[in-house]
Amino acid sequence: MGLFSGLFGNSTQKRDATLIDWTDMKMWQFRHANDVTPEMIFVGFMHGLVSFARKDKQSTVTPPQLQHLHEYKNDAALFELGCYGYWRVLEFLAGSDLDHRDEVRDALFCEFVILFRETLHDPNIDQICRHRLKTYGTFCVEDARPDRCLDLLTKLIARTRHSQQPTSCTDGDACGELDPLDVMVLKTKITNWSEEVLPAILTVIKESVGRIR
Repeated sequence: MGLFSGLFGNSTQKRDATLIDWTDMKMWQFRHANDVTPEMIFVGFMHGLVSFARKDKQSTVTPPQLQHLHEYKNDAALFELGCYGYWRVLEFLAGSDLDHRDEVRDALFCEFVILFRETLHDPNIDQICRHRLKTYGTFCVEDARPDRCLDLLTKLIARTRHSQQPTSCTDGDACGELDPLDVMVLKTKITNWSEEVLPAILTVIKESVGRIR
């Protein structure tokens, strides 16, 4: 698992979401593993995902805005970010000729749904996830602007303030209830994750899938 920890870091910082502890525990369990499995690839995906909820090591954001961001470092926000991240993984795998890509695609979805169903205590989380994937896919077909997907993601994560549970509905705009500066800071953080961490996740998945026996 050194490939994953090397890219995303190994943190002992304050935990703001319970899935940070789960991911760190799994990374520790797999630390000496040599053979790559779909489960290990999923843990690597989660390792990149929970970096969004870790305490910022360095930030140019002023303390008041940084404090507001902590309201979105929760498991519900990670679910929303994870749906978007998984959709990007699907797009990547669909355009690749990698062996085992279908196996990895199905395993990631299954592991993701099981984990968040238990974490968020929602038996319908798979339906919500499928709805998110369909929505992002529709946006991609109708409008090539990546900002549209990030705008929706920002809105969905804004809804998770105070750990509010995800719903299948994407109507309404929770951002309208927030200070515009808070919305800007939240979208900046999401965009940074999408531009910096997500490409690293895709790189690791590409290298890992090729090592599955």
